[in-house]
Amino acid sequence: MKIRVVKTASKAKAVQVVRYQSNRRIVLQHIGSAHNDADLEELMMVAEEWIKDYSGQLSVFPEQSPNKVLHLNHCTFVGVRYRYFYEQIKLIQHSLGFDSIQPLLNDLVSIRIFEPASKLRSLELLEKYFGIKHARKSYYKVAPQCIEL
Repeated sequence: MKIRVVKTASKAKAVQVVRYQSNRRIVLQHIGSAHNDADLEELMMVAEEWIKDYSGQLSVFPEQSPNKVLHLNHCTFVGVRYRYFYEQIKLIQHSLGFDSIQPLLNDLVSIRIFEPASKLRSLELLEKYFGIKHARKSYYKVAPQCIEL
């Protein structure tokens, strides 16, 4: 299998993966068309990845594996979670014997260490930073028990 680059009628460069069999060219996959060098280079890398995935063969030179390349043009940033911080605070709470307390209360303590805010705002921040969602109603159920602690 080879990567073929041809000019199109619109003066773009088309990238194809082809193989030759019995003096005939067989187009296995059309990768796309590029109008500039940066797009062409990206399409060439995508074609190399396609060949690697299609053939299923291991590379003789593994450090040159294009399968490990992250194409930022095709990615979407979805956010950041501070899971490590949350897990460390949970370990400290466990070592202090606070794991018998309501999980919601422990979560409120964790987020208020991370970013001090009101209790209701802390519920929003729990979801934003740690991906943990507690309903506002559950806070109102637990709040009277917190006074006894």
